[in-house]
Amino acid sequence: MLSLLLIILLSQCYLSVCYEKLNCNCGIEGIDTKVVNGREAIPNNYRWMAAISDLNLQNVFCGGTLINNRYIITAGHCFTEILDRSTIRIILGAHDLTKMENVTVYKADKVIVHEKYEPNSSHQRFDIALIKLNKNVTFTDKIGPICLPPRNMRQSFDSLKISGWGSLGEGLETSTRLMEVVVKERPLAVCQKLLGSERVTVNHICAGDSKYDSCSGDSGGPLMTKIRGRVYLVGIVSWGIECAHKNYPGVYTRVSSYGLWIYQNSQEALYCNNKMPLNETAG
Repeated sequence: MLSLLLIILLSQCYLSVCYEKLNCNCGIEGIDTKVVNGREAIPNNYRWMAAISDLNLQNVFCGGTLINNRYIITAGHCFTEILDRSTIRIILGAHDLTKMENVTVYKADKVIVHEKYEPNSSHQRFDIALIKLNKNVTFTDKIGPICLPPRNMRQSFDSLKISGWGSLGEGLETSTRLMEVVVKERPLAVCQKLLGSERVTVNHICAGDSKYDSCSGDSGGPLMTKIRGRVYLVGIVSWGIECAHKNYPGVYTRVSSYGLWIYQNSQEALYCNNKMPLNETAG
């Protein structure tokens, strides 16, 4: 009975009041600008963008997204081969990875990979993880949280953006500067036909085409949409077959499917105002 009551309370928290603990707004870009496909991002425009690196800050192996004052959300598969998680470093405020003078670096106090995630599985379900930082984040004009979508939101999206330091193309080197691209969502039925219904479920979003896509090194990074001036995290870069292949769209973990899990594992954190406008569509 107590556990049922806790779940009900957590659900209410996720949907309403518990996100209004800080006097701030989520999803506010550093500079309000339109994305140019496949170009370098405006420095520090995506204030929530996190680079997940090794101890020496020389190997950014995944991206992540700041969601509150203490946690980064990313992909579970980013930690499959990390034996010593005390060596993980999280970089906020970065743009050019060769110029690290004005960034803020955090240690990973704890890494929480979804308990149902199966490393190296073909379907990559439950590919989601949280990193608890070793100290609270101070929000600035260069660092701030993204908004989370309403729980179990299933709508389609007219416009989606991805950003990351991943490869610029299949077999190419990763980028030292944060890149951004606009991608189109692919219908779930089409994606299941191309990639298999056992591998792609309602808990995924498919996006990308032969010109624009995420690539190796972008794993864990954000799939975003803007609603009435605020940016929401709708997906997490999960997996794909090659990069920008016309028959193989990229597959993203659908964040709204894991709303309760996110809140249950980050209860002590403080969130900015996260209310999505009612009857609003993404675009």
